[in-house]
Amino acid sequence: MSTPEPGPSEPAEQPGPDADLGLVGHELRSPLTAVIGYAQLLGVGSLTDEQHRYAEVIERNGRRMLRLVDELLVAAHLAAGTFGLRREDLDLADVAGACVAELGPMARVAGVSLTAELPGPVLVPGDPDALVVAIDSLLDGAVRRTPRGGSVTVRVGVTTPGAVVEVADTGPADGQELLGRAGQEVRGLTLGLPVVAAVVRAHGGDVVVESTASENAAGGTRVTVTLPTGSAPGGSREASSTPR
Repeated sequence: MSTPEPGPSEPAEQPGPDADLGLVGHELRSPLTAVIGYAQLLGVGSLTDEQHRYAEVIERNGRRMLRLVDELLVAAHLAAGTFGLRREDLDLADVAGACVAELGPMARVAGVSLTAELPGPVLVPGDPDALVVAIDSLLDGAVRRTPRGGSVTVRVGVTTPGAVVEVADTGPADGQELLGRAGQEVRGLTLGLPVVAAVVRAHGGDVVVESTASENAAGGTRVTVTLPTGSAPGGSREASSTPR
């Protein structure tokens, strides 16, 4: 009895483009971290005022690129269906305050006033890395669409639905257009509000976008993120959301 000849082997499943994006993000992160570190070292050296400004520009833009890489990594996991949360108890006011400090130099260069109203601790169960990416993205977008002389205000508090982070700007953007983007599915190189909304909804929260033109003659947009309050389940840890 003859043995049947084996048929052609099945081709190995190839990683999709979203996996490639994640790999690129990882490859970019290490050199960017080195660039930022060396720029900081230069900044504390014996330099002229002009050279100090150059070092600040290098560091500021390096940090912006690093924020984009982190957002790209989250977007790649969302698009590939591999996004998970590492839940722990955290103070949302501390997270927002750190993001405001990080975006402060960018706002100053843009001529935009960036202020924060942060009360006492606002405790939520969440993934600190993923929430930093989401709030950084909100602030980055608000500063970039606000003209010189305008303002961006960040407020953190607790309401009946839960903990709230509100980012209000005086830019000319259309709230309805931004709301449409918040509802988009994350695919490939999608960044910005779709990623923010996906991260927030993964936490059991919600995102509301509205125009503030009726409150402010200069126009403006307010994005409100609501997150559940409480404590993280004891010892509950899911897949890491933002690989570092």
